[in-house]
Formats: sequence, structure tokens, C-alpha cells
Amino acid sequence: MTEWLKVHAWNACVRKYREFESHPLRQTQKPQCNQHLTLGLFGSQFPHCPEVAKDLSMEYHQEPKEIFLPLSHEQYCMFYDLEMNHFHDDVDFYLETIEKTGKILELGCGSGRITRCLAEQGYDTSGIDISSRMLASAKRHEQSNKRYACMDMCKLGFQCSFSTILIPYNTLNLLPDLSAIKSCLNEVKNALTADGKLFLQLHIADKRLIKLDGKKIFQFQMFDLEDGGRLIKETLKWFDRSRQQLTMEERFRVRPATTEKAKEDLSHRYSFVSYSPDKWQQLIEESGFRIQNLFGDYHKSSFNSSKDSIMLLIAKQS
Repeated sequence: MTEWLKVHAWNACVRKYREFESHPLRQTQKPQCNQHLTLGLFGSQFPHCPEVAKDLSMEYHQEPKEIFLPLSHEQYCMFYDLEMNHFHDDVDFYLETIEKTGKILELGCGSGRITRCLAEQGYDTSGIDISSRMLASAKRHEQSNKRYACMDMCKLGFQCSFSTILIPYNTLNLLPDLSAIKSCLNEVKNALTADGKLFLQLHIADKRLIKLDGKKIFQFQMFDLEDGGRLIKETLKWFDRSRQQLTMEERFRVRPATTEKAKEDLSHRYSFVSYSPDKWQQLIEESGFRIQNLFGDYHKSSFNSSKDSIMLLIAKQS
């Protein structure tokens, strides 16, 4: 792939998406909601519209710089729910694996997706998050067997113990540094019962992305809005090998169904640590845990460090 395409590939992909709505193949080959359309330095894939993908190779000019406004907390909560509320693979994994006896605590519960689903199945659940706005969304669904608290996962303030503690969906990766991660794991160990279990999901950086070392990969997804419009989520991500850090810039293009509502282009950026599988396992064991199970997906397949991007583990105090 030539250097100009490496630099401008994601601009071409965005431009082609905008043309996609009027493309003649759209009526018969329309991508479904939440369909990933990806263009990186490894080429492109438009599984529902190969003619559009072919046209990408003909793009030779750069788009004018676009302006994205900051994403508010309220908008972030709304877009998060739109993307995640219909995702149940991890919930199914927890329902199949966690015993119903005892108390469950979820760290970084957000708007309560997992805590709420467990409570609906009879589990005694509690969830904490540092975002009061996310918790306000979670508390809209009242149940007697679930509770929420605004709390820092590195400074737990409970006087009771839990038989199960969940740190799901890359939440531990979001802590800023090694010191904070160690503090969190120490708090978890102190909050567990003697025979309690830690359920932890970690993000493992794609080996292709690691090799790029700072070069960016582009992805986008589409979601249906309640008013019949579309939300287009564009993601740029890159890996800093020296810091073992993955950075993601998420751009949200709100396209209402009617002209009565204005179009919006919004964005925010965040980073999280993405250590190697060996370093994560060493860190967990040094924090006083013994790993009992290690999976590479929600179907309990054995973890494969050469290809898996998530690491699901179950650990007990050593």
C-alpha cells in the first residue's frame, strides 16, 4: 500500500460512507445496524457492497479538516446505552458461571447493564461507578435486589464482603497506570470473602495494531435512532508500544430523520493500558490471586495469546 493511502485511508473510508446512502447497491445490500465497516492499513472490507470498497483505491485527495464538538456526559451516556444495551454475550457468560449464593459487586457498572440483568435473574447485586451521570441512568430501573453507589474502584468503602466481584468489559484497562491497577486489585482482594472469586475481563491489543506502533486504524458502526435517523460512530485507534497504551478517538455523527433536528458531529478521546497477557497474569498473581480459569471468549474457549483480543479470567485469593 502506498504512503499516501496509509495517511489518508480513513478519510477515503468516511467519504465513501457518506456516498453510500445514495449508492445504487444500497437498496439491496444495505448493512444492518451495528455492522462494522473497517478500513485499516491492511486493506478494506465492505462485505455488503464490494463495488464501494473497490472505489476506495481511486481516492487521491485529502478531505478538508472537519470540526467535532466535545461530547457531553449526557450524550456519552445516551450513545453508550444505544451501543451496549443489546449486547448480552458477557451477561450470558456470567449467568452460566456465577453461583447465585452470596453477594455480587460490579466495578465500573456504568448505566447498570450487567448489574440489572443479574438482578433480574435473582442475584443479589451491587454496582459502583465514578460517574454520577451514568449511575443516574442505572437507577431508573428499580429493583429490591440491586444497589448502586458512586465510588472510586481504587478506594472501596464497603463494610461487607462479597462472594463475587466483577470487573467487566475492559474496565481495569481504563485505570491510568500500574499503581492504580495494583490499588484496585488490592481493594478487590480485601472486599472478597475468603473463598470469593474475581471475574475479570481485560482487553489485549491486536498484534497487528502493536506492530503499527502509532499508525492509526479506522472503523465505523451504524445505529438506528428512535426518530428513524442514524448514529454513525467512527473510531480511530492507535497503539503506543513504548507506553503499552491504546488510544481511541471516537467520533459520533448524529443524523436525525428530519430536518427539524440539527445534525451534530461530536467526539472524545481516551486511552487505556494494554499489557501483554503474560504481564497481566503476573500482575494478578503478584496482587495475591490464583488464576483458576482463563478464557479467550464468552463461550469459554481456551485463551490463545496469538489471536484473542479479550482475556476472561476467574481468580481466587492465593
